[in-house]
Amino acid sequence: MLNIPLQHKGTNMPTTKVCAYCSSTFTEPYQYMQRQFCSRTCNMMARKKANTKFPQTVEKVCEYCGKLFNVSHKKVRQGDGRFCSMSCRAHIAPLKSWKRRFFARIQKPPELNACWIWVGTFTHYGYGSLSVNGHIKLAHRLSYEIHVGPIPEGLFVCHRCPTGEDKRCVNPDHLYVGKAQDNVNDKVRENHQAHIPKKLTADDVQEIRLLYRTGSSQRRIAELFSVSHRTIGAIIHGKTWKHIP
Repeated sequence: MLNIPLQHKGTNMPTTKVCAYCSSTFTEPYQYMQRQFCSRTCNMMARKKANTKFPQTVEKVCEYCGKLFNVSHKKVRQGDGRFCSMSCRAHIAPLKSWKRRFFARIQKPPELNACWIWVGTFTHYGYGSLSVNGHIKLAHRLSYEIHVGPIPEGLFVCHRCPTGEDKRCVNPDHLYVGKAQDNVNDKVRENHQAHIPKKLTADDVQEIRLLYRTGSSQRRIAELFSVSHRTIGAIIHGKTWKHIP
């Protein structure tokens, strides 16, 4: 038995209509249907055309070559549509300011004349590094170029930090240009200061635990007291100085 749908009287006659968007004719199977468009595509295009608040395309000027081009309004609202082509975008990408990324990776303590600690990536030798136009640059050399000026050819940027922070410091007041022997002398002094034992007192232990409870990191506390990170961890977790509350 065929399953024939019920049809209301007077509504089963097909009618011919004209699409309100593309002006093509289409057949309406039932008279009661009030469609104005022949397809969903025409319906969508008509809605976009009627939306005068947000036009389909906007004329923009390329930020690299200065050429006029049309871009969709949606991309403009999303912050895109700055370049006329992928080629122009690839040319402008290396020109993005690396100084903003540089200063975002510096931790400046409130103390006067303190070391500016680099918190970005590091090289195998412990020096801060930053990618600039596809090349890896040392952070302390970049700091010298930004605050002082170009580095003479064949010379090194050396540290003279009062606390012996050296490698991670990018404070321009702690940097100077020197020869290869000056750089070697800095490394010898740094290694000597790193191996000088620091004897902590009971007051130091209490202060260490207080700093840790108030949010200071173990690395920062170790720098303040000139001890290793393991020493601070043992004090905080009660493995050493157990008699000190």
